[in-house]
Amino acid sequence: MDKYRLCNRPIHHAAGIDGENLCLMHSRDPDKDSNAFQTEFEDILEKADDGVADFSGFVFPEADYSSHTFNPTCNFTEATFTRGADFALTKFAQGATFYKVTFAGDASFFKAKFAGEASFFNAAFMQGAEFLIATFTGEASFLNTAFLQDANFANADFTQKARFTRAKFMGNVSFHGARFAQDADFGTATFTRDARFFWTTFASDAWFVGATFTQAAEFSGARFNRVVNFLDAEFLDAARFRKTHFRGDPELLVNANNSDTRDGMAVGDDGRFPGPIFARTTFGKPDKVEFSQTHLGWALFHKCDVSEFSFSDVTWRRRPGRSGQRMIFDEEIELSVVDPDGTTPSSLAGVTEALRTGQSDPDDRNYGLVAETYRQLKKNYEDSRDYPTAGDFYYGEMEMRRLASPQRVRAFRWWHRNLGLVAWYKYASAYGGSYIRPFVMLLVVISIFTLAFPWAGLDRNEYARPAASVPRRTPDPIATSELSYKCFGRFVGAYSGNWFGTAAFFGNSFMTVLSVAGFQKELKYEPGYPCGRALALLETLLTSTLVALFLLAVRRQFTR
Repeated sequence: MDKYRLCNRPIHHAAGIDGENLCLMHSRDPDKDSNAFQTEFEDILEKADDGVADFSGFVFPEADYSSHTFNPTCNFTEATFTRGADFALTKFAQGATFYKVTFAGDASFFKAKFAGEASFFNAAFMQGAEFLIATFTGEASFLNTAFLQDANFANADFTQKARFTRAKFMGNVSFHGARFAQDADFGTATFTRDARFFWTTFASDAWFVGATFTQAAEFSGARFNRVVNFLDAEFLDAARFRKTHFRGDPELLVNANNSDTRDGMAVGDDGRFPGPIFARTTFGKPDKVEFSQTHLGWALFHKCDVSEFSFSDVTWRRRPGRSGQRMIFDEEIELSVVDPDGTTPSSLAGVTEALRTGQSDPDDRNYGLVAETYRQLKKNYEDSRDYPTAGDFYYGEMEMRRLASPQRVRAFRWWHRNLGLVAWYKYASAYGGSYIRPFVMLLVVISIFTLAFPWAGLDRNEYARPAASVPRRTPDPIATSELSYKCFGRFVGAYSGNWFGTAAFFGNSFMTVLSVAGFQKELKYEPGYPCGRALALLETLLTSTLVALFLLAVRRQFTR
């Protein structure tokens, strides 16, 4: 019996079967008296009352307990059900332990109710396992449980924690419509055939850390209200997340018990916690991975190749500020996520490890790893010809390049991030994503140099080709031989009207700026030496760069 106590029942003689003297309840004799067995079973239940009914090690020739009510705590440790086990519509008023139990035939717990803890730790279901519409009011433990054939948990209700750690599902398994009110742990579980989580509700954290999905994994319509962690999981075949609701999804917030929301999060959620977590997740057939009509604003994808995934009608995180480009949470997540008590939640252990840098690395985050994820997303959307979204992820990739710096000196790092070439590329054209920005900057540069050239001085070119038509107001050539602010009054006075002379003054400077920008040699006014020539060289460099950025951005926009 339990704890190695003797049961003190009479010996059941079954020569050549048991190999030792055992009682009727523990004997493996297939021909033992089933009626006598059931009589003893009922007697144990009656004597236990509200205490403990010990059935440990029992070998059940038959087990038809449908619609029964078990008032005591039931201990079936290491019991064997040689044929089918029928617990349909059965109510366990207290705890039920099925530790190391072997179900040789079909096991049915259809609409069974477990008021206390239900433990199937190390149990083995050799045939089908039916937990359809079962209710687990206490904690449900299926640690290291083996399901050799199909298992059905459809519409099951788990009120407390549900543990399927290291469980082995050798046949198809369905959690269609199941509800997990507390944490659900499928860590290192093995799903050899199809795993169906259609419309499953996870009200708290869900762990699939290290789980293996050999065939199709269906999470369509599932609702993950908090963190769902697939860290180090393996999807060897198709994986579908159609209309899957992850944390941060507006629909989840609308239907939440706490309807008070702010900035896309429920009040009390500061937005630090990720979900879903696909960091370091392996997908054997990435072209069969589908995310459709789902929210990925808090998803983590680093060290997970997403270049071939199918993203359809997906909502991504938006970059703060006016740009509003799509971004990934890997760029913003706090690397040391802790609860208010100062501890790291077990559901997030190791999640940000790859994003952390070593002591020898001056960067505060592994920007190269995040940039790699951005490159994969960019390729994904370019292949599907969604160029605006691809451009957003290219922007993110370039941002990571700008933030990454090998410089250890703080001043040099600031210079690299804010005044380096990549930084200027951002300022000038948003990394080639905007043709308006370089055009506006080009106008600003032309305006600045229009005002700056008279400061340096412009000399009249006597060898310049004369104009085709003579202006109506002909100024004094001597008065207009130099274009500079110190000669501004004399230049304007050479014209009959002050406003016309002022317009001519800045108009000639403007034409000189355009001529220098266009590499024209025959200028009416030439920049003086040395300041004017230096400004001309600087203008040529700036305008050429801005024109190139403008044309590149236009090409990228309209070619796509």
